[in-house]
Formats: sequence, structure tokens, C-alpha cells
Amino acid sequence: MKLSICVAIFAGVLLGTINVQAAPLTCQANAAVPPIARVEGDTEPLADLTVTCTGGTPAALNAPVPQVNITVFFNTTETSLVTANSKFDEALLLVDEPNTATSGAQHPLLNCGQNGAPDNGPSGPGVCEIVSDGNPAHTYDGSPSVKGSAQCASFTGIPTYGCGRPNAFQARIVGVNVIEFAGIPFDAPGAGTRVFRITNLRGNAAQIGLGHILSFITVNGPVAVPIANPLQIMAFNLAGLSATAPGPTGVIQVREGFANAWKDRNVAFTVGNPAPGNATFIPPWTYNGGTSYPPALAQNVPGTIYNTEDMFQWQINPINGPPTPNPPPAFGAAPVANIGFPLDSIGFGGLNTGISGDGVSTQGTRIALRFSGVPAGLAVVCRTHIPLFHVGTTAPNTGVLVMTSTDANGAGAFAAVAGPLGSSQPDLAVYEVLYADSFAIEYADIPCVLQTLKGGPAPPGTFTVVAMPTLAPFYTTPSAGRPTPTIADPVPTSASAIRARYDQAAFADRRFVDGWWLSRSSQL
Repeated sequence: MKLSICVAIFAGVLLGTINVQAAPLTCQANAAVPPIARVEGDTEPLADLTVTCTGGTPAALNAPVPQVNITVFFNTTETSLVTANSKFDEALLLVDEPNTATSGAQHPLLNCGQNGAPDNGPSGPGVCEIVSDGNPAHTYDGSPSVKGSAQCASFTGIPTYGCGRPNAFQARIVGVNVIEFAGIPFDAPGAGTRVFRITNLRGNAAQIGLGHILSFITVNGPVAVPIANPLQIMAFNLAGLSATAPGPTGVIQVREGFANAWKDRNVAFTVGNPAPGNATFIPPWTYNGGTSYPPALAQNVPGTIYNTEDMFQWQINPINGPPTPNPPPAFGAAPVANIGFPLDSIGFGGLNTGISGDGVSTQGTRIALRFSGVPAGLAVVCRTHIPLFHVGTTAPNTGVLVMTSTDANGAGAFAAVAGPLGSSQPDLAVYEVLYADSFAIEYADIPCVLQTLKGGPAPPGTFTVVAMPTLAPFYTTPSAGRPTPTIADPVPTSASAIRARYDQAAFADRRFVDGWWLSRSSQL
């Protein structure tokens, strides 16, 4: 009797020990819905790269979560926007899908370096420590000013390193095709699931040509993080623009290479901010004749496909806040409650990392007509507002291009050219997409004529004008292979000087035709 009791007790103890053993940590990489990238593009949006983990042993109560370095390699130049000090760029690591309604309770967004999650530790700016409260489900829940099981400095006070549970971390540049997320707290999920999402990735498709943009992800640090399928396809490259030569009437037709090759800048161009945008949800979204240029709205719901040049972003300016509902109807995600904190770098670590500008582009897709061989005394002018149509149709129009003033490279803030005819610069007409149908291939007929300049010399009797349609901005000088200086990054260092970093949504100089005739008698 005593023996059987002892055996029963021992078996129960042994069984309990087996039950509490942690499952081994396993992680799986995946590139969600690789987009088609424009082969002409230098800064093409890539797929989000996700790593989903299960198992492992979470950090103990009031213990610091171990920190690791997450590195991503690409088979082309990684061209996300440089935001500060030739070191940080706009790529973001989001943990456990903050600001979504897809994974249980909605976690507010809180980036490392924001108030309540200081980055003033020994590793410098952009690195935060998280102290566990013993529950791995809380580790990245976006709570500010908490440290383990206790409150630390108040949200408005002077926080200390290790406060807060941030869930957004900014990338830094390691090489021309390598980015790194340094000092990331890695807490194993234990019995739950953990999702690491890397977003705001851009790559130089023109460097590869037709083919695939690939990524490879590794994790190094005190925690062994095995990743299955670390090599992923991030984009498929195809031509984004084709064109036909003008006929006797001087009309140049440009055509999308694939649906969604032409994008407006931000979701505000569809839904408005706060006035109605350039389209109406009937459904689906259809062009309503608008040509407004509204302030950008936050695109801050991870995994949402916005079909814009902007990527994941939430600026600190209230005018750039989230839409209502967020995301708007027909954008494929459940609405969220708009809680959390905009992306911001307070500078606790001695540097503003520029995270507030992450995902913010300078413009929508731009299409340029460049003219050469124009004799002195003549100028080429083109119609300033151009309707878009689905290929194979002539009505109704489904979007619009509007001519904008630019610099000689087709860059600069949008400023609509006044009047029915005009040019962006001498011998240059640049159009920005203010709305396009994301789900159909579209085309535009652009009429252009030659005008005699008042007081200019008489043009020769015979001449040839060559028209070259391209995407814009374009760069034809040796400096095109180097970063464009910005306020945040005025003197790029050698570490990033060879990166092809232009204005966001910039494209390589690509000719689509060798030479077209534009006769002196061309008429609209």
C-alpha cells in the first residue's frame, strides 16, 4: 500500500514537470503577397517580411528581455528613405501587430524613442530595453512608462532606460543592401504566438531588371532564434510604363504596364482630408472628377494594402491623423479604434532618428515627357489635365494626371501648372497621378503642340523633335548614384554615399522609345 502511494505521488510529480516544460522555439519567415515592382524604379515598395514564432521560454518577472540584432540582406540596393545621420532609414519592425483588430485585444502603437519608451541607454538612439512583467503577452503591448511589474517615471516626466513596452523599432543602414534592427528585445512567446513584421522596405528594381527582388533574414544574440525559410521573394519586376508614338495630331499615349503601376500619393487622395477626395465609394472607389491635393492621412494599420506611394506611416502632426473609419472601407482590414501614439523620436538618446517621416513619400507616381531637338524660338506645351481610362475603353475616365511645376529633374513639391496648356520646365512636361484605379490597367492620351515664342528667332524650315516618356524624377548626372542631401542627412557619409537614394518614389532615367516626330503643325 505504501509503495503504491509513493509511486502514485512520484508519477504525479513527474507528470507535472513534463507539463510545464516549454516547447522549443520555432520561427517561420514569410513575405506576404509580394507586389509587382516597376522595373524602371529605384525605390520600389516591397512586401512586408513577417516572422511568426511559437514556443521558447519567456523572460522571467522583472528580468530584462534579452536583446538581439535582426539583419535583412537583399539582392539589390535597399533604398528606403534615409531619415537621420546617414544611419537610420524608414524601415520599421513591428511586433505583435500593434493597432490592428486581428489578434485579440488591440495594442496601441508605441515606438522605441517615443515619450514613455526612452532610447537613452548605453547602446544609444534607436535601442530600447523592455523589462518583463512575467506575462509574454504583455511584452510588446504598447504600454508607456512601465518597468516590469511597476510604474517608472510618469508619461510627462523624465523616463529612464527600460521604461515602456515599445512595439515599433527603426532600421539602421549597415551596407548598400543590408539593414539591421539593433538591440531588439526578443521575448519568446511560450504558449502563445509572436509576429515580427518588417515594413516600409524599398528596393532598386532597375538594378536587377526583369526578375525577383529577394531578402534573407538572420537573428544574432544571446537567444538562438532558428528561422525556417529565411530566403523570401519580396517583389516581381515588370515594366511599369509603355508608350506609343504620336500621330499627326501630336498625341502621345502612355499606358500602365500592370494594374497598380500608377499610384496616388496617399489614401487621402481617395477619401479626402477632410473634404471629399478624388474618388467616391459607391462601391467600389470610382473617380469623381476631383483634382485635390489633400494633406496625407495616417496609414497605420499593419498589413493593409493601401495601393499608394506612401507606406506605413503616422506623422505627429494632427492634420495627418488617421482616417475615420480606419482603414477606410474596401481596404481589406477591420476598422481599429485609433488608439496609440504617432511615430516620434523625442531625442532621449541624443539624436532624433527621424522616425516621424517613416513611410512618407514626396509625391504620387509621376510621368514625364522629355523633349529634345526643339529649335530656338519654339516651345513644346502640353495639355495640363489628362484623364485616365481603362485600356480598351474611352469612357468613363477612371483617374487623372495633373501637370506640375518641377525642377529640371522632374522633382519638387506638387504645384499644378495653371491654364489648359503648359510645361513643367522648358522642353519638359511632368504629370502626377492624383487618382488611379488600383485594379485595372489604364492609359492616358497626352496632346502636345509646338508654340512660337514671342520675340524669338524664326525656327528652321525642317527639324525633328524627340519625345521621351519616362517615370519621374529622373537623374542624368553622375550624382544620380548618390543620395540626395536632406535636412536630416545633409552630408551623406561613405557608408551610404553609394546608395541610390533620391526623393521617395524616384525612378531611373529609362527611355521607352528611340525617337518620335512632333511636327510643327501639330494641333490639340
